[in-house]
Amino acid sequence: MRMSFMRNKTDIRKNILLVEDDRAIRDLCQSVLSRNGFECISAADGVTGFETYKVRKDDLALVLSDLSMPAMGGIGMIHEILNIDPGANVILMSGYNPDEVVPCDIRKFCSVLRKPFTPAQLLQAVKRCLECDTEVSATA
Repeated sequence: MRMSFMRNKTDIRKNILLVEDDRAIRDLCQSVLSRNGFECISAADGVTGFETYKVRKDDLALVLSDLSMPAMGGIGMIHEILNIDPGANVILMSGYNPDEVVPCDIRKFCSVLRKPFTPAQLLQAVKRCLECDTEVSATA
């Protein structure tokens, strides 16, 4: 007899794809999020992030990504993700002014978290993004 295991929606809502090329920032974000009940799947560049998203998208609540990375930057990766999943929850992290570096077609689909940020600001951005998604799902 084979038993199937189905993840419940609250488990999925804790899974975050963290895409950041700076190991220190990636480790810090992962530590903060893990201590607060989130599970992080990490990638060091946009190519790996997009490949991971394609495989794990049904298990992910959110993509938290750096803007500037080697191989494929955050904007390119987000374009690819939105092509296959227009409803993806995305937070872009950047030290640059988002009005200057994040195209309007992407800005309307994601939040931007300005670097440097505190652990509290990171958690607030993640929770706000997930709460907005819950409110939209409840009214849809």
